[in-house]
Amino acid sequence: MSLWLLACAVVAWLAGAAGWLWLCAGFRHQGARGEAGRIAVQLSGFALLAGTLAGSPLLALAGAALPPSALLLIGRILQAPALAAELAPSALGGFLFAGVGGWLFLKWRGARPVWALGVALLAGTLAMVVAGELTSRRAMCAEAAKHGTRAFMRNSFSWSLRHPRREFNFEVHALSQRDDVTRVWSYRHMRWDEIPPTVSQNIDAPPHRLVCQRQP
Repeated sequence: MSLWLLACAVVAWLAGAAGWLWLCAGFRHQGARGEAGRIAVQLSGFALLAGTLAGSPLLALAGAALPPSALLLIGRILQAPALAAELAPSALGGFLFAGVGGWLFLKWRGARPVWALGVALLAGTLAMVVAGELTSRRAMCAEAAKHGTRAFMRNSFSWSLRHPRREFNFEVHALSQRDDVTRVWSYRHMRWDEIPPTVSQNIDAPPHRLVCQRQP
């Protein structure tokens, strides 16, 4: 039964991907099909970018062929709702600002305003990554101060996007050590979680050292 369901899902995905690629192929046309094709191409590009940033080449290609496939990445976002809420205003602001600006510029230049969608999606993504880096640094420092630490080792936010934390991982988002206590950063809970020595000895320390400013 499970094999039958899997086969049906694969056939449905292939049919959807074929239809979507046909839609994308119409971006050179005029009229409604041309507009739909240009929108489809931009959505495929965005899905490809999202999958690449998430470190999932297969999902990136699947998303490019059929963008709804990229919705599987939402699972990662739902695992860190506090972080998602922090980044949403920046991503939405970048999307709207670049979208409106791009639409006006393209309209002024006599180009097709529909391409402003791609500009908006790219700007929103870049704004999210930049905001994520700043937000993660600020949150890590604030939480580290609670256990008297000002310096720790961390990976960049873009690295963390590509490497979601797993129980069996030897790589972590950030590592803090003080008074023989080792803590690792959790984006899910936006806090430092203490780990036992038997686990910490197997962890690979991140390459970048961050020294937080003293709180006034």
